[in-house]
Amino acid sequence: KTLAYMRQLGGKIVWLPLAAGTDWFRNEQSLVYWVKQPDGKYSYDFRVFDRYLALVKKYLDPEEFCLYPADISGPGDAPEYSLLDSATGAVKTETGPEYGTIPQAVAWWKPLIGAVVERLRKQGVGQERIMLGMDWEGPGYDWKGRTKAQVFHAACPPGMKVVQIAHYGGKKESQGSTMPFPYGYTMAVFSDVEAKGYGNRNLPYRVLQHY
Repeated sequence: KTLAYMRQLGGKIVWLPLAAGTDWFRNEQSLVYWVKQPDGKYSYDFRVFDRYLALVKKYLDPEEFCLYPADISGPGDAPEYSLLDSATGAVKTETGPEYGTIPQAVAWWKPLIGAVVERLRKQGVGQERIMLGMDWEGPGYDWKGRTKAQVFHAACPPGMKVVQIAHYGGKKESQGSTMPFPYGYTMAVFSDVEAKGYGNRNLPYRVLQHY
């Protein structure tokens, strides 16, 4: 019902949290499970991802699919993820490599993001509709956020665009933006940015009071 209501209200994006315990979504588990192999490497279990995506495509039918791997401006120096025990079916939360160790963090995220993109493409979602989403406000972000952005810039496929839905979304470099990704979809509450240039539409009114 929630997805159906979102469609009625004009929802155009679905967020796919790839980390557990994100600050914005408060999700207990990641949408994809990590499975540790005997050689120490990881494979990925998409049972929850596939079920959720089926519901999304049936009831929401979004224009964009937004991968959400981290709270870019939120707390935490390392990502949490859901580890599946393939023998027992138990799922527990574990912690990945710290973002500050950029090569290790890139090596951690790149296979997962590649697997998610490939799975979406096999289900008929075009590459141009798959974007990266990270929560950050205003035109820039702190040093911790810049480190995370560097990690995902290296871990994502070349040319991937970013989604920003914020109070001041879609700021350009000349307006102080330091985001290394090109915008693919933006929305702003208080902004002089022409949001409709990135897929949304400007509304003929302004918010005078916001809580």
